[in-house]
Amino acid sequence: MAIYHASVKIISRSKKHSSLAAAAYRAGILLVDHRTGLRHDYRRKRGIVETICVAPQDAPAWFNQPQQLWAAAEAAERRKDSAVAREFEVALPHEFNTEQRSALVQDLARSLVDRYSFAVQASTHEPTRGGLNHHVHILATTRRIESTGLTDKTRELDGKKTGKEEVAWAREMIADTLNDHLLRAGIDEQVDHRTLDVQAQAAWDRGDQEEALILVRQPRRTLSKNASALERKGVATAIQNENIKIELDNVARSKKYLEKLAQTGASEEEVRADLATSALEDFVVPDAEALSGRDDPKKELTAEVAWSRAQEIWNQHIRSKIAAPMDLTKRVMDDMAERVRVYLHDNALPGAMKELLRRLEVLKRRMEAPRKSGACISTFAIYCAARSGRLTGPIGLIQLAGISSPACVGRSG
Repeated sequence: MAIYHASVKIISRSKKHSSLAAAAYRAGILLVDHRTGLRHDYRRKRGIVETICVAPQDAPAWFNQPQQLWAAAEAAERRKDSAVAREFEVALPHEFNTEQRSALVQDLARSLVDRYSFAVQASTHEPTRGGLNHHVHILATTRRIESTGLTDKTRELDGKKTGKEEVAWAREMIADTLNDHLLRAGIDEQVDHRTLDVQAQAAWDRGDQEEALILVRQPRRTLSKNASALERKGVATAIQNENIKIELDNVARSKKYLEKLAQTGASEEEVRADLATSALEDFVVPDAEALSGRDDPKKELTAEVAWSRAQEIWNQHIRSKIAAPMDLTKRVMDDMAERVRVYLHDNALPGAMKELLRRLEVLKRRMEAPRKSGACISTFAIYCAARSGRLTGPIGLIQLAGISSPACVGRSG
């Protein structure tokens, strides 16, 4: 499935960054900063497919040489906090072959150069350990380039008002170019650069309620380069665990309101108003008490302890008090026991197990709490994401589906 991702960032000396270092890393080459004497050698970096340089027709011949181009970009700036480069990072369709991705990158780079008259270095990367993360780093000078060299700054990209307008143009251009290449490749998919709220509004307007509910979701947090490196080594991070919770809540939220539409016949206006005010109370995260060992607050909650508590809650406080078969959940819990045995020593597993425990504790507390008149205790479920394909790896063993509470006996388990 083609996805849309495009970001714009600044390479600035105020953050101790260098355009030469950035260009060397993205292209996997050696560049020397004669201003500081530093050598930026990334020739052993893997995953570099190709690097191209693009500039206006009247640019000097040296623009095609990264060493000269970025040395000139550094020399053109005098301030210690100068912005020395600007980067456009774009996800590329994994459905494309190498030639198709190369053609797409050339069109993206040329569109940017035609609008801003700067020089760019576009480095295409491919995943080195499997996966689908094909992307391109388009590194642009912050100055226009003419036959005499680098000239005035591209101030329209820096202003508060014009900067937002130009970034909006770039995002739309990237989406349009991606969709054009998808169409030419015969792939029946399109990407959308608009925010989720705008996309959801459009779905409501055309009567596609299911799509609108899927789009009314909380976006995942972006992993930093350090967090991504830790994740590749199998080390769980706080952002990674938070993204798991976000995805679980998104699945639950969509399911909840789809059921409301189907069962109650609520109007579109009623559901939209409910979505706007809902904090998804049925799926709140427990307080800090659930995140730490209760016997010893200083003791870290390990995967083994989390799994032991999850089994206790399931067997003693939920399963024994619910008359419905709940076959799906029973199979998941049985399957989880084997998965825990296999993945127990994986660094990412504790995050998944803590999430399972937190959600079972929420359900247990809600079952024990007095019910409001006519209210149904939350539908709450757990199933293996490894089977569904929504999440992958040991950290993604759990997602929400449909466990019924005592007030909902008779629904699917």
